[in-house]
Amino acid sequence: MGRRRRRGPAAFARVAATGVSTAGGLALVGAMAASTGPPAPTADAASASGPAVSVPQPSVAPPGSVVIIEVHRTVYVDEAGKPVDPASVSSTVAAPGVGTTPTTGP
Repeated sequence: MGRRRRRGPAAFARVAATGVSTAGGLALVGAMAASTGPPAPTADAASASGPAVSVPQPSVAPPGSVVIIEVHRTVYVDEAGKPVDPASVSSTVAAPGVGTTPTTGP
């Protein structure tokens, strides 16, 4: 029989560190999964009868505040990435992945 090589304390430390970090990561994922999300509505909002009425937002922001407006616009480009006039684009052109079937090689 051959002699069995003695494992040093560094090997045990690596295994222990891996176990502790795995347990910590799983605990973090479990805590995030158990979170309840946004807070429940208060009694004032729940007891209000009738349909919800949206309050119009002021058109001018108060001084000292930051206003961020997100605008989505469709921009048509050619193969080189240069903008193209939308009127010149055919309406039958489908977006990638819409109404197309995948091909399987040549």
